[in-house]
Amino acid sequence: MNDSNLNRIKNLIKNKFPNLLNSLIKDPKIKYIAIVGSYAYGNENLESDLDILVVINYQEAKTLGGVHFLENSSIEIDLILLSEKYIHSKILDNYWKQSILPDHITLWSSYDTCT
Repeated sequence: MNDSNLNRIKNLIKNKFPNLLNSLIKDPKIKYIAIVGSYAYGNENLESDLDILVVINYQEAKTLGGVHFLENSSIEIDLILLSEKYIHSKILDNYWKQSILPDHITLWSSYDTCT
């Protein structure tokens, strides 16, 4: 992903969904927020939704659910809520290594270093 596309997507989030990100960042259990899917791949279109991965400090390794909604915008948002333990259990999975990990855009992280 080039810098101009990265900046465009970060500005889209900041301008269209500021309340969403501010609310998530204030929650101490939230550890990481990233864009995944077509916006991260750089091949979104007018019908694309915005997939936001939210990693939560949760004791079990599981998918915590998802939320699909509109927030004063024509872009639909899918929040994908996953526990840290679930993410760690999937790190070696081929789908995660080939599709999710290389093509994501970090919006916020509580970790010292994160790619």
